Amino acid sequence: MKQRKLILILAIVLSVAIAAGGTMAYLQDTDEDVNVMTLGNVYIKQNEQERNEQGELVQFTQGKPMYPAVYEGDSYPADLPENWPVANDYAWEMTEQNENVIDKIVTVTNTGKSPAYVRTYIAFEGIGEYGPEGGCVHINTNGSNVGDEIAAELVGTTQVDGVDYTVYAYTYLQPLAPGETTIPSLKQVYLDKNAGNEEVAHYGETYDILVYSQAVQTEGFADAQTALDEAFGKTTEAEILWGELKRPNFIYNTQQLREAAKIGGEYYLGDDISIEDLYSSGFGAYVQKDIKLNLNGFDISINPGSVEFYAIFYVSKAKLEIAGDGDVTIEDGYGNWVWATNDAQVDIYGGNWSEKSDDLTTDNNPCEGIYAYKTSNINIYGGTYDWDCKPTVTFNEKNGYGSDITLYGGTVKAPAEFIYGQNDPNMVADGYKVIESIDANGGVWQTIVKE
Repeated sequence: MKQRKLILILAIVLSVAIAAGGTMAYLQDTDEDVNVMTLGNVYIKQNEQERNEQGELVQFTQGKPMYPAVYEGDSYPADLPENWPVANDYAWEMTEQNENVIDKIVTVTNTGKSPAYVRTYIAFEGIGEYGPEGGCVHINTNGSNVGDEIAAELVGTTQVDGVDYTVYAYTYLQPLAPGETTIPSLKQVYLDKNAGNEEVAHYGETYDILVYSQAVQTEGFADAQTALDEAFGKTTEAEILWGELKRPNFIYNTQQLREAAKIGGEYYLGDDISIEDLYSSGFGAYVQKDIKLNLNGFDISINPGSVEFYAIFYVSKAKLEIAGDGDVTIEDGYGNWVWATNDAQVDIYGGNWSEKSDDLTTDNNPCEGIYAYKTSNINIYGGTYDWDCKPTVTFNEKNGYGSDITLYGGTVKAPAEFIYGQNDPNMVADGYKVIESIDANGGVWQTIVKE
């Protein structure tokens, strides 16, 4: 918990400052490296900078002394445009040039290879009369003053380690291209000219600003607000405050995938996963608790070495939901992508599913696909499904063993007689139909769409 009592050395320094007719606190923030989160295989760097004597942007200096504002003649002179970090660009305008204003310039750089939507949260210490809304602390930020580039909104208040903060969200409305840097969300901070001993003592040893940035891929989303809200949660929801921002769990390897399948929850892939070994019972991952998995632009593959196995995902008495873009591939082997059993439910919204077992195409040893067993339900809403082999079963028959697979979307490549099951062709949901097309290699593609 942050200490509210000034240390002795600082108290001595303060006594000198008070004697000269002023008070001060210290301005600092948290380590920028831990305050970045991305989804969709994008990468960003959060920048927190200041100007040096030459007007160049350099790394922000921690622990800067912060005094109440001093204005010559009680005026509010603005810095000259040629002294802004980007000359004559009002998004980079340094509004305040009083004697004690502090540069705190926050931007985000896209260090990845894909465009991204970006949002930055900034939590300023103090609420009410001691926060930015009360006028004790003043902030120079970007918002409606820069048109359609950025949207600023007051999120609310929160506590972090027992300290009160006022939280704002700055959403960049346009895609941030690879290698590009945003305009600043925050530019300057300063204490009000009337701040005295009581106000400074309220903040304790330091005045803290917490900065946290998010980024998500642009592909598949209509706008920045929709993309960021879906990935990380809505800023307008009461629980979306600093200490409770939605922080998805990431999966980076086979062990983590299997552990997630066992304990359940919501996850995003953070890297490609190659399942090189199987459970002794022939499973890649055994789903035992409800789990949501977003492929997040990454791939899952399995290569069991030309052997028979059950499935990459074996789901029993649980619910599995898979969404997002990414490849799910059986490199070599005889098995399914998904096997649902014992009252399980599976919902698939995306992904590119393929099986490449070219040497396993005999009548007794074919490749398979997606299978429902023992009163389980599988719903297909999207994705592509491709076999580079001769399947005898792609999606098993509806109502087989009291189970069913229902198609609401997606595109399937396989001989037509195998797509909808061995016995019952009525796997397509009511109100939907099949559109068939032939690719350049003679492959049959069947897409499920609404009638």
